[in-house]
Amino acid sequence: MQEITERTKCTGCHACLSACPSRCITMQPDEAGFLYPSIDALRCTDCGLCKKACPVEQEYVGEKALAAYACIANDEAVRAKSSSGGMFTLLASEVLHRGGVVIGAAWDDEGQLIHMVVQKEADLPKLQGSKYLQSRIGNVLKETKAFLEAGRTVYFSGTPCQIGGLKAYLRKPYPNLICQDIICHGVPSPKTWSKYLAYVCETSGKIPAELCAPEFRNKDHGWLGYRLKIGFSDGTSVSRAKGEDLYMQAFLNNYGLRPSCYNCHFKSAERESDIMLADFWGVDKILPQMFDDKGTSLVLVYSEKGKALFDSVKAHMACAAVDPSAALAYNASACQSAAKPKQNELFLRAVESSRFDTAVHTVLKKSAAARLQKKARSLLRRAKTKLCR
Repeated sequence: MQEITERTKCTGCHACLSACPSRCITMQPDEAGFLYPSIDALRCTDCGLCKKACPVEQEYVGEKALAAYACIANDEAVRAKSSSGGMFTLLASEVLHRGGVVIGAAWDDEGQLIHMVVQKEADLPKLQGSKYLQSRIGNVLKETKAFLEAGRTVYFSGTPCQIGGLKAYLRKPYPNLICQDIICHGVPSPKTWSKYLAYVCETSGKIPAELCAPEFRNKDHGWLGYRLKIGFSDGTSVSRAKGEDLYMQAFLNNYGLRPSCYNCHFKSAERESDIMLADFWGVDKILPQMFDDKGTSLVLVYSEKGKALFDSVKAHMACAAVDPSAALAYNASACQSAAKPKQNELFLRAVESSRFDTAVHTVLKKSAAARLQKKARSLLRRAKTKLCR
């Protein structure tokens, strides 16, 4: 097997690695730090199982939403620690109470974002909160299958492509598997994140060993005005609004995302998951009674399994039903891939060779200059049209 799928389509979901019976596939980083499968040709038997497990090689088949809700956890402490309304915690806690396991993205002891298995409620906070980076799946797909085969309920939380990878790897439905995805903007490169942390440490007079787990969606200044907060072991921190923080500026302007994110195979209002969770952007306009700037979750239910789990935690939240299409009106990333910036390659080169702030300012200035030039050309054309008349 020379190639599983085109490199620009690969999401790094690890399904091929997990499916390979010869263990001839390893995940290797590219220049930006994104992981891609590497096949040992001497050990490969051309069985084709890796291609069968590749979700982007399969036709995407999602289901329409059964229902959509605006939700707020009754427990203010849970809500305060969550990126939006606290729904992930309610749903995951319920699965743990039933003796199941929860799998999602968490920071390991070395500061790497990985997919982790949680079996105790005390460890659930590790999975809370948005993380604008791609997590390493590792062997968690195999662990998921082992739990399912043992009869345990598994609540698997991930991006749509990670859910697609899990399902393609399993190759059959499991009644005890509950998949929950998110509305994903795209995943920035590990190199971008490491260079950003180096910049934060340098400008703060700290060393990387002093870094604590970041809060990408700190709500000290409100949900709409969320901030990226980087803490240090001495109790100090750096906190900047999304419009001021350089990492968030690069991310929200689509710089340095994984190539597959610019033409995502999984962008659709129809989902392979049982439940989708997101911030309910626009809730202040659609359902103002569910908005207080502390965070409101958007929940879309796609299966009877998902509905049963959601219904079981209704007593612990305030919720209001909403039309699914109206719920996604302010969440364009649910169905649209990120637009690739014209200066993206320049940004990646600048991240490699420059300090992070220099890289971001370089592309943002060029983008601003390009917009001004475009506006000037438009005004000039209008002026010439008027003269011709």
